[in-house]
Amino acid sequence: MVSKEEKLAELETPTTITQAKADKARVEENEPPMSTTNQPLAPDVAAKEDPQTVPAQTGPAAKPAAPEVTSLRLHTPQYPYSVYLGSFKTSGAVNKALIEYQEKGLSVYWTRVDLGDKGVWFRFFTGYFRTKEEAENFIRKRKIPGATPGTTKYAAFIGSYESDKEVEDRKQTLVSAGFYPYTIKGAEGKSLIYSGAFDRKDYAEKERKALSSKGIRSEVVER
Repeated sequence: MVSKEEKLAELETPTTITQAKADKARVEENEPPMSTTNQPLAPDVAAKEDPQTVPAQTGPAAKPAAPEVTSLRLHTPQYPYSVYLGSFKTSGAVNKALIEYQEKGLSVYWTRVDLGDKGVWFRFFTGYFRTKEEAENFIRKRKIPGATPGTTKYAAFIGSYESDKEVEDRKQTLVSAGFYPYTIKGAEGKSLIYSGAFDRKDYAEKERKALSSKGIRSEVVER
């Protein structure tokens, strides 16, 4: 039986990324396969993010103030799907991929997954969608080779912000701490900031703990 990560490994060489191929490798991960449950169609929604590089940290990062986190359950629709683009292992490959995806007109975000003795991998995604079909439509319209819908329903919620300045300041703090935040528009035009996008709740919990270790308060939610 083919494991989920073996399937992901087959997709870790999208033709839009050529310079980073040497930094990729196949890995196996024992986890349930991504859900492919069909749901009603919904309009395409793509994530709008500015590319950020993987920060080089030479010492312990200062712990930023932890804002209060409010529940998202009643304030935003659910977007459990993203478009999976590929996986990279080194910071150099990640930074090259960010640049090349930007040149292709894709707004991307990565999420860190620790596979134990297989190392830490960075999975690249674009967009946030309500259904698998919506993600598939996005792939077809944008003609993204090697991309596939991915279930990414779990994430660490950082907070809800009203102004662009608040959003950028908070995101910069997170980037400086070694994370890659992204935003989804919520109710009343507020920007909801998240870190990580996972198909397993325990991975999101690891992200929450990593954030907490840097003094950043978050909450594991179903995105």
